[in-house]
Amino acid sequence: MKALDRVNLVVESNEILAVVGESGSGKSTLAKAIMGMIKPPGKVEGGEILLQGEDILKTDQEKLRRYRDNKREMDEILSWLTVELGNS
Repeated sequence: MKALDRVNLVVESNEILAVVGESGSGKSTLAKAIMGMIKPPGKVEGGEILLQGEDILKTDQEKLRRYRDNKREMDEILSWLTVELGNS
């Protein structure tokens, strides 16, 4: 069973994206995928999450932890985000 399938979002600088939906619709799963916080057995099966052209799915966990720990950097991530998850 997939929590999310073929998600495609683009958030440009100075844009705000709100994700709304019913309980169990995948909002938290999407947020965790973007932040690199999906725990096994969950996984991102494909696609990319780009931060200013860098795929954060391929970024080492220490760098992701530093992003998550720094609110200013977190704001930067969320203002330059392109998400494309799933098998295209």
